Amino acid sequence: MKAASENFGKYAKENLIIQVLGAIFCSTILDTGYTFGVWLFSCVGYWFGFIFIRVRRPAKPSKIDLLFIRFATLIIFGVTWAISPLVYYLIGDLL
Repeated sequence: MKAASENFGKYAKENLIIQVLGAIFCSTILDTGYTFGVWLFSCVGYWFGFIFIRVRRPAKPSKIDLLFIRFATLIIFGVTWAISPLVYYLIGDLL
């Protein structure tokens, strides 16, 4: 049986493939770059979270850590894409 720490690299490679395919897909959507910008934001957020988890628990990640490493880009993208119009609306009222 593999140790949980060995799954870090495997899940990170899977997520990197998802990030590249998602970037290609989002760049083809004609919405003045809004979806692509949200996708890039979610990718950067993923890598900050990945580094944080690797520093915090390098030898024995929890199941939640592995779940984050595997699916976080898609979760962050969905949440950010849904909330960002509200944030833009609120910032527009402040300016």
